Amino acid sequence: MQGKYIRFSLVLAILITLLAGCSSVKLGYRFVDNAIRWKINDYVSLNRQQSAVVTRRIKEFHRWHQTTQVADYAKFMERKALQFEQANLSAADFSKIYDEAFSIMSVSLDELVPVITDMLLSLKTEQIPQVIKNLERESAKDLKKDFGITPAQRLNKRKNKMIQRVVKWTGNLNKPQLEMIAAWAKELPVDKEVRVSRQSGFLEMVKKQLKDRSNPEQFKRTILAHVKTPERFSSPAYKQSYAKRKQRTLQLMSDLYNSLNPNQKSRLIASTKKYQMDFLALVPRQ
Repeated sequence: MQGKYIRFSLVLAILITLLAGCSSVKLGYRFVDNAIRWKINDYVSLNRQQSAVVTRRIKEFHRWHQTTQVADYAKFMERKALQFEQANLSAADFSKIYDEAFSIMSVSLDELVPVITDMLLSLKTEQIPQVIKNLERESAKDLKKDFGITPAQRLNKRKNKMIQRVVKWTGNLNKPQLEMIAAWAKELPVDKEVRVSRQSGFLEMVKKQLKDRSNPEQFKRTILAHVKTPERFSSPAYKQSYAKRKQRTLQLMSDLYNSLNPNQKSRLIASTKKYQMDFLALVPRQ
């Protein structure tokens, strides 16, 4: 639920999508290392030595992740399948589910971010302008995607994305459920100035850090802090906007869940168990 401002930790979205409903976990997971490498290529062209090092580190991260983390994903899905047997779940219940998933993913951040920061520290001075230019380009592209369209288009886009996410788990939605999502989409605050300010602030932080890497350990700590705890660096206006968005979305999840008919609920539980089995299939054999 964090804002979509550009940051290198977005490569972790590849892993998060596995929890969010990727169509083929087993197939997609096997290409995670390549996907991370491709994401890095969006920002910087590495020389042969740098490329060899970062490729090796990413493969090591992938092996570590598959060996130590995938089983935890399967256990998470197993717990959720049991929880989804309950008659009703509140917004507070869904907040706990979100926090639990984020906590699991945070372990991977601790392993992946050093790979990225070490790569950034290895860059030569002449490579830095390209990284900054690409960061600015991707940031502008990100903002244009959300604000370069009409309010009606943005509303429709938000609504349809949520429908697609929910349908992956529950199957087709009925009219009242679709109306719940439509109401949610209308009620979410659209704080363009707050969003732009926050994204610009993060971009300026990264640019500053890239231009002065004289203290590697401080560089690593700063990047990790901004990635893992971005709320520490957010303005009061953004925190307020984010809190509204999060609470309204958690309430939507509760309302939708509590409205599921028997077939939809069975589909949700079956989908969750399928992801559990997919993750279990990825756990390396002893």
